Amino acid sequence: MNFISTQFVIFMLVTWGLFLVLPPRYRWQMLLAASYVFYATWSIPFVAVILLTTSVDYLASKILYANASPQFRKMTLWTAIVVNLLVLGYFKYFNFFLDINASLLKYLGVANTMPKHLEILLPLGISYYTFEAISYLLDVYRGAKPAPNWLSYNFYIMYFPHLISGPIVRFNELWPQYKDGIQNPAFARVGKGLELLVLGYMFKLIIADNCAGIADPVFAKPEAATVLGTYTAVLAFAGQLYFDFLGYTHIARGASLMFNLQLPINFNHPLNADNMADFWKRWQISLSRWLHDYLYVPLGGSRKYLPRTMLNVFITLMVAGIWHGAGWIYVVLGLYFGVNVAGYHAWRRLRKKLFKTKDKVIVNHPLYVCAAHIVTFTLIVLSGVFFRSTSVQNELVVFDHLIRFKKLFEEIAAAARVDNFTEVGICLSMIVILISGPYVVRLYERLYQPMPYWVKLQTATAALLLCWIFCAEYIPPFIYFQF
Repeated sequence: MNFISTQFVIFMLVTWGLFLVLPPRYRWQMLLAASYVFYATWSIPFVAVILLTTSVDYLASKILYANASPQFRKMTLWTAIVVNLLVLGYFKYFNFFLDINASLLKYLGVANTMPKHLEILLPLGISYYTFEAISYLLDVYRGAKPAPNWLSYNFYIMYFPHLISGPIVRFNELWPQYKDGIQNPAFARVGKGLELLVLGYMFKLIIADNCAGIADPVFAKPEAATVLGTYTAVLAFAGQLYFDFLGYTHIARGASLMFNLQLPINFNHPLNADNMADFWKRWQISLSRWLHDYLYVPLGGSRKYLPRTMLNVFITLMVAGIWHGAGWIYVVLGLYFGVNVAGYHAWRRLRKKLFKTKDKVIVNHPLYVCAAHIVTFTLIVLSGVFFRSTSVQNELVVFDHLIRFKKLFEEIAAAARVDNFTEVGICLSMIVILISGPYVVRLYERLYQPMPYWVKLQTATAALLLCWIFCAEYIPPFIYFQF
């Protein structure tokens, strides 16, 4: 059941109707049952995987919270974490391991007796709920109170708005909202939920999916694309990724607000970032926060000397890259972000040594701010090449096109000679959308809040009509559903 489907709309209406007629103390149990129905529409067998891991995690948390010996608690913690990682590793990374094994044995001239590929389906949301389970176990190990029963913990993992693509929620963020029952949502909260749902569908159907129609043909066969077409596709994919994830985030939060449960904000205008470290504080916020709290800080964070800080940053972002998928393109993605963010830390340290007391004056100067935004924006857009390409070879082809500046200007000049500005116009439109999009969204948020409800209702109706008129012929699933 996709968020962009008639089935999901019917599912939401039925679930919300049941939610409203049930007493508050039974509502979260109904939502748990509905979440299992939601997940079972994707795959019934994978329900057993979640039942297994949640049972292991719940039992482990009870042992961790009991007055057991430190050695036994530590052994229990690592056993539970390893179980979760083994399940994730088998379903998501085993074929990648087989690929590495085959390549290594071929290089060594050794016969390979293992299969090169297995038909392993990936359980939806496994990367997200695995990280949620690990955060829960670590928090309980550090002294947090565990869930009082298995159903309470199971709801935290299974709650359908965040199950498939996040945000990665902490137990102490969600549990207080349903432990004493879920009250009726205030009218303003329902209105906010509907607003987020409508906006999410607009971002997905009108902008993201139409950008996909521009980007997909080029990334499918980059060697056949023109240089100008490659530039257009790279910008289009940046727009697709931005508004696809923004759309999903709005739909997830909006659906949850309808049930009077608030999910954490997972997206904060990342294209407004002025450096790559700032970008990771704005993009996929819950993942960045998880990596910071459970990996970066335990590694030593930024408390050590610069080379160690850079190494910690590099390791953390390598994990972020590999978390997104199994394959060399995701390893390269992690390397790309690791080098850029570690490089920013080195530049910041060097800048402070060079300019000393004048450092704050320089970084706040309009020219520096403008240059920082341009460089960061460019690095963000280029990261999409690693994210979207189907292989490392395709990445190299795309980057080869991007550095052919002479050919780019020749193609623009050729288009001008025959008055064919279609591709140039699309390219410029992508730039305008990417640069102005975050500011338009922010302006909308400021103007929309004080509007009367009847105006908001009319605006929402018009927005849904626009979705129907301008949506792309083919509606792909959300990009982050694959993780």
